Amino acid sequence: MTFANKYLQKHNIERDLCEAPIPEDLNLIMIIPAYDEPNIIESLECILECENTINSCEIHILFNSSEKDSHELRSINRNQYENLKSWVQNKKRAKIDIYPSIIENLPKKHAGVGLARKILMDNAIYRFNKINNKNGIIVSFDADSLCSKNLFSNLEKTYMLNPKLNGMSHCFEHPLEGTEHNIETYDSITAYELYMRYYKLGNELAGHKHSVYTVGSSFSCTADAYVKQGGMNKRQAGEDFYFIQKIVSMGNFIENNNICIYPSSRISDRTPYGTGRTITEINESGYENYLVFNYKAFDDVKIFIELIPKLYKKSIEENTETIKSNINNHFFNFICSENLISKIDILNKNTGSLKKFEHNFFNIFNLVIVLKYMNYSHQHIYKHISIEQASKYLLSKLGIKTETDSLRKALIEIRKYENKTT
Repeated sequence: MTFANKYLQKHNIERDLCEAPIPEDLNLIMIIPAYDEPNIIESLECILECENTINSCEIHILFNSSEKDSHELRSINRNQYENLKSWVQNKKRAKIDIYPSIIENLPKKHAGVGLARKILMDNAIYRFNKINNKNGIIVSFDADSLCSKNLFSNLEKTYMLNPKLNGMSHCFEHPLEGTEHNIETYDSITAYELYMRYYKLGNELAGHKHSVYTVGSSFSCTADAYVKQGGMNKRQAGEDFYFIQKIVSMGNFIENNNICIYPSSRISDRTPYGTGRTITEINESGYENYLVFNYKAFDDVKIFIELIPKLYKKSIEENTETIKSNINNHFFNFICSENLISKIDILNKNTGSLKKFEHNFFNIFNLVIVLKYMNYSHQHIYKHISIEQASKYLLSKLGIKTETDSLRKALIEIRKYENKTT
């Protein structure tokens, strides 16, 4: 029996999207959801310039539309699909094959980037399962992104040298200047990426072990890890956040800053939230009015995490008192509403070491719960702050000194800091 038979049977995956021969040395499959993608060939041209790999790689693109999409949108998708098929015929590259597919009339309840990503990743599992390669690498990418030339070769080498790896997030940098957009749009993407780094590093400085970037165009995982965690979800937006958190909970997940993805800065309303929608909203209100979570909420998270050693092998009554006496009342009420004290008690009854207790603690107090608290705390305690305030706070915490209040300069300095420390 091959490694993913049960998964494929459970999810009724019985056929290959492309039904192309599978190379025996297939070791990496990049998946790209596509929905009205005028720049997809530019992205693929960039990928085809990647350095050579030892084993075979594939790129699978899925043009998708839902039953609620207009005839015009479906026509655009079909034309782009047919154009890409013709383009692929003239673009042969050793060790890299490209397979476009199209699916229309997806159910409106689930149709979106999450379902498209899931269909593609499930198909990657189907192909890896045919050659029983549970260590095969699934790379998530977007149709309007670019990448560094060492993307495939570095991923192949990193997973090969670290056979226990379950997954990784890839360094990303949005373009902050150019001729594709107006100045306001570049200011908006600067503010948004700065927030992304503020939020991730805020959790990291609070001591959360699962603090990683969750960007749909910038992560990868092994086929085995994908199957063990039950596969991608069907969320219409935020699918990357929830999926990556599941992979991170397995352990052996790293950040890879030796490669880089360059996501698009384009304005979009294709998803209920996410980069494109957020940039649109920032553009409309002005980046100087962009409000983010107050750093005081991260301080709450830090205090709770620092209690871990005191909570180990203590009774539920003792832990209730310890938690209540160290955090604010609103946070305590939130913790009770999430049944975290009871879950900690279960951990204590089933955990034999502090190290294992800590590992499991972050699985119950994961970043999904942290995000819920961020929203809860700003309903009951804190006021949002400007991105400028958040930027200054983060620079101070990281020990970075700048001679300007420029958000772009702050973002560049924070990028440099992360590339040095991870």
